[in-house]
Amino acid sequence: MRADYAYMKRTFDWANREIFGGGLPEVELRLGSAGRVFGMFRHPRADAKGDFSRCSITLSTRFDVPEEEVTDTLIHEMIHLFIYAEGIADDGPHGRWFRHHMMKINREHGRHITVSGRCTDKMLESDSRRKHRFFCLSRHRNGNTYITVCAQSCIFKIHGLMSGWPVVEGFEWFVSTDPWFSRYPASRTPKLYRIAQEDMEKHVAAATKLVCDGKKIKVKK
Repeated sequence: MRADYAYMKRTFDWANREIFGGGLPEVELRLGSAGRVFGMFRHPRADAKGDFSRCSITLSTRFDVPEEEVTDTLIHEMIHLFIYAEGIADDGPHGRWFRHHMMKINREHGRHITVSGRCTDKMLESDSRRKHRFFCLSRHRNGNTYITVCAQSCIFKIHGLMSGWPVVEGFEWFVSTDPWFSRYPASRTPKLYRIAQEDMEKHVAAATKLVCDGKKIKVKK
């Protein structure tokens, strides 16, 4: 399923009542289109006492996942809201207190909440939005092959850096609309991620090859 407002509202009210004892304040529930984070809790750095009007919980609508994952993600963000509302000084975004409440909820309510707010590979593959993703595949002297996904505006910059990098034996440019590539951030510098041969055969093989001379880039004929 994909998150929608009616489901968020219904689930928030249920979880507030059954898990948090009705103690959470009402906050704005939003739908977003984030491509790498499924859920997010936002709050001002300094808030007036008892004023939660600028707090919000957002779920991305880009991913088609099981209902249980949508619910667990919403509860994950509600734990953040609980810690904020109670004024608890945790030792990190998912620190000792967050983990304490998360494990307690999992144990007592049969949930499967995790500390990660990032999208899983399975979630990313459910992203149906067709977006062109430009990437460089580089072969290094250590025998490994790496992928660098980048913003289109940074292609020539990265091309120049790859050309002068001694450890790089060769590299090629590609473009694809396969959502699988969204697992890699669109970087502005050559961030390298080792890619497995099976992924090369399954995803890179279907991508469109490009030719780049450092000033122009076009589809390879």
